[in-house]
Amino acid sequence: MRAERDLRKAGGIRAAIDEASCLRSRAQTARSSRVRIRRLILLTDAMIDELELENIKGIQHVSAAWWPRLALLFSSLPFDVGLPVRHPQTPVEVLDLVFEVQERLFAVKNGRPTRSAGDGSPSRAGGSTGRLIQPLARLALRAGAPRAS
Repeated sequence: MRAERDLRKAGGIRAAIDEASCLRSRAQTARSSRVRIRRLILLTDAMIDELELENIKGIQHVSAAWWPRLALLFSSLPFDVGLPVRHPQTPVEVLDLVFEVQERLFAVKNGRPTRSAGDGSPSRAGGSTGRLIQPLARLALRAGAPRAS
């Protein structure tokens, strides 16, 4: 009888340890996600600052160097985005695009339901990105990334 009670006690301790490990793992995943979102918001803030400066300087066309940067940003996002139908040419047009992405990042950070790209339906990480409709692969191709075989 005593051996049976010891086995149940050991099983209970094992279950508690397993539950604590599971909770610790979930907390680490949530913490990593929050850090990722915070870094992406900081990145979009820096991009917005740079684009606003270009706009103030009167720059009429953004340089081609923006496309690899946007491709990197878009590929790092925890949600799918597309691209504008027309390739943005001015700092203001690129600013609009980055602001839309940042709006969705804040929605994810704050746990707010928003809309998914293009169709107006709710999405777990969405945003109001009706103009973002082309697939990300086209951006990568424009930026000179190699095609996947």
